[in-house]
Amino acid sequence: MLKSLCLTLSLALCASLPALSQPGKARSTMVLVRFHTDPPDAELSYNGNFLGTAEKEITLDTKPLGSTVEFTVSKAGYQPELLMIRLEQLKAGRAPVSGILKLRRSGWRGFLEAKAPVLGGFVLGLGVLGAFSLRQRKQSRELERREQMLAQIDRSDSLTAQTLGDFRLMNILGKGGMATVYKAVPAATMNPREAVAVKVLRKEIAESTEFMARFRQEAQVTNRLNHPHIVRLIDWGTERDYVYLVVELIEGGDLRSRLTGQPLPASEVWSALNAICAGVSYAHSQGVVHRDLKPENFLITQNGILKVADFGLARSEDQERLTATGTTLGTPAYMAPEQIQGSAPHPSMDQYAIGVIAYELVTGRLPFNAADP
Repeated sequence: MLKSLCLTLSLALCASLPALSQPGKARSTMVLVRFHTDPPDAELSYNGNFLGTAEKEITLDTKPLGSTVEFTVSKAGYQPELLMIRLEQLKAGRAPVSGILKLRRSGWRGFLEAKAPVLGGFVLGLGVLGAFSLRQRKQSRELERREQMLAQIDRSDSLTAQTLGDFRLMNILGKGGMATVYKAVPAATMNPREAVAVKVLRKEIAESTEFMARFRQEAQVTNRLNHPHIVRLIDWGTERDYVYLVVELIEGGDLRSRLTGQPLPASEVWSALNAICAGVSYAHSQGVVHRDLKPENFLITQNGILKVADFGLARSEDQERLTATGTTLGTPAYMAPEQIQGSAPHPSMDQYAIGVIAYELVTGRLPFNAADP
């Protein structure tokens, strides 16, 4: 930003020649003056004759001067300015009060400095208009995005396009025996980059006290678990007779989709088992047994990170049992013998399931398989 330079021109009588104070002699017409300027090296002239520079004493002969003395103050790069002083003030030895004389720069720089206040206001006005226009465009894009998101909603289901909690349900990602999973976005922003998965419990199941207890248990258990290889719980609650969980959206598929009946490459097997064991081991350290580990419950992000999901059958080892003695929960092909027998949950059940999964990844088939569970 160009800075205005002010030229302070104060003229002071520094000293008169000795003859001025000697009585009986002709009064001398010579005086000594010193000009103080900013910048300090400005040049002074009279009638085109150079007198000297500021901050140095200048000898003036007042005899040829008129009643009003007009000095020219100049400096390279600045426009010349005039300084007018009455002759009586010089002769009387009184320093004239000249105030502040602004010496403007020449060329475009001088123009910009002179017009700085006006230009500043103009630029400020443009900034305000630009901000307003940007806000209007942002609002327009926001409305357009909302319309596009609403147009993508699958309305074949009664819950799509509706809001649960802070989220608008968009379309169904999958259905299971206990719940339907929806892709959703924040209702306030409709921002697809903030999409989540909302798991809504089936109404007929929600009426069961036992299954409701299990669903709430999933929320409580998952809420305690904070690990990079476990799907993160965001929110949960009930609304309009619906019970729901909000979890991070994983759109890279699941481990089951990677199984084609053929052995996987050793590097993929090693990577998957590392992630599985890390997540499950952490859950065990928190006193949580999953009890339903299977390829469908390992989700893979678009960056290839595997995460353990669906703690719907999980139960803390120290929590009261929710099912009657002898009742088995889980998927038979991956269940440990003690789990089938209805024993109390123990980490060994998850370890057995991981062993079955490892076998399937390496060979492409299950160790035990039959039509009858």
